[in-house]
Amino acid sequence: MKRQLGSLEDRRIAEYSGLISDFIEQIKNLDLSGIEEPHLPVIGQDYERSKYKFAFCGMETKGWGAITEFIKKDAESLVTYADYTINNYEYLGWARNYHASFWGFILKFLSKFYQVPFKDLIDAKHPELLRSFVWANANSIERYSVSAEKNNASYDSWKKVKQASLPFDNLNHIINTANPKVVFILYSGASQDYFLDLSDKTYGLDITNKRDYLKIIRSLIISTFIEEKLPPIFSTYPTRQELDYSAGRV
Repeated sequence: MKRQLGSLEDRRIAEYSGLISDFIEQIKNLDLSGIEEPHLPVIGQDYERSKYKFAFCGMETKGWGAITEFIKKDAESLVTYADYTINNYEYLGWARNYHASFWGFILKFLSKFYQVPFKDLIDAKHPELLRSFVWANANSIERYSVSAEKNNASYDSWKKVKQASLPFDNLNHIINTANPKVVFILYSGASQDYFLDLSDKTYGLDITNKRDYLKIIRSLIISTFIEEKLPPIFSTYPTRQELDYSAGRV
């Protein structure tokens, strides 16, 4: 069946397929053994029908499939192939606990925001909520120490793969395709410039005074993005008033 022109899937393919092809071209002659494939943004199938469109950006995966298999696939199919992890509720089994984890925060937030019992949510009784968001990561390619080092991957090859993957980390691609109303940055190790334009081509950030950094960045981003009618991006937990305003509830 032909996809509707201008659909979310069309926009994602138009935005990412070229990036994927360029990425594969840059790395195809490297020794890729032991290196994990890039994590591309995952979008639930009920996202477009959701009134309040949220995106959650974490740090990185901890094992995501062999990149040697990734480069064999068609670029267009790679854009959406990992959506099953949300649509089939696979992520519900990933959290070791729901108190201090990335997925625990997302599920507790959805429960509180939509005012549904938390147990009902994790028991998959609200599929329209469980499949209503975008999941991205600050590092599409994991840090070397996470999986590649344990897999005895070549550090030189990993470094080149990491450099080639930087365009995937640009949050503008998610904004262009999914148009979220609120983006949660749940990883404080990357700056606003890194997420939005990658001008310095670096990854990670050493923040000496993290509390002041987050306070300043949150204030700047919220005021700037609301004025320009772009989605506010929170580097830390927003207040309920900020969240309601940004998501269109007030």
